[in-house]
Amino acid sequence: MNEKPLGHFFRYKRSTANLKDYGIVQDTHRRASGLTREEVAERANLSTDWYVRIEQGRTGVNPSVEVLEALCEVLRLNDAEINYVFNLVEKKLPPELNHIPDISGDFVRLLNFQNPYPAFIMDRNFIIQKTNRAFVELYGKLDSKSKIQRNLLWQTFKNPVLRDLFSDWNEYAAKRVAQFRQLYSENPNSSYLYKIYEMIRDEPGFSQPWEQLDVLDMQTLRLLLKKPRVGELYLTETTLISSTKTHFLVIQSAADQVTEEKLRQLCQNG
Repeated sequence: MNEKPLGHFFRYKRSTANLKDYGIVQDTHRRASGLTREEVAERANLSTDWYVRIEQGRTGVNPSVEVLEALCEVLRLNDAEINYVFNLVEKKLPPELNHIPDISGDFVRLLNFQNPYPAFIMDRNFIIQKTNRAFVELYGKLDSKSKIQRNLLWQTFKNPVLRDLFSDWNEYAAKRVAQFRQLYSENPNSSYLYKIYEMIRDEPGFSQPWEQLDVLDMQTLRLLLKKPRVGELYLTETTLISSTKTHFLVIQSAADQVTEEKLRQLCQNG
């Protein structure tokens, strides 16, 4: 294993990262031109000490495939850079990191056209890739989050905002668990999806729908939310699939006229 070149590469990518991509404002009190070690470690769900050991290339430090995946995601490496990292440590690139076709421009335009309806693009690993303005106003920004934190199941169980928003969160969570099971069955050897399962399995509300073996495809869902200062929102969730079969466009449209007006107001005030 080439500890030193790996550490040097991570340090270079960290120090040259564009802070705007992570929602960080560069001010006069900030010394680092890129991300700090602490910021990389936090976004990768690692201890700072462990990341420092990797970056310093200490002898005997052997990061797991999962750790490398997380760091590649946080540092936003492209396909060539990801291959370079895995070649340095002589590890096999996980199947889910193999090249996935880019989201087409037409699909992204269709996403943005949905405003004021919340909408997002998700891949077959349950990772939210892009969101529109209405989604951000209703659920919050995800741009600076890691690949783990942008997973729809992780968001469902780990993001307290969602627990507060949904009037019947347990029913909502059960449907997401059933959808996750369906997508997981398509790629049962995925280390990423297994890691999500490991992180969520002890969360309240997960075990019952999981043990019931409920399975759902990306079908139409009825959602009831209660947004502070806005009130109740009745949404109908509809899912479209890309021509490459690799991405979903999930649209949460208004189920009644009152919700329609509230969503338009939410976008205008945002």
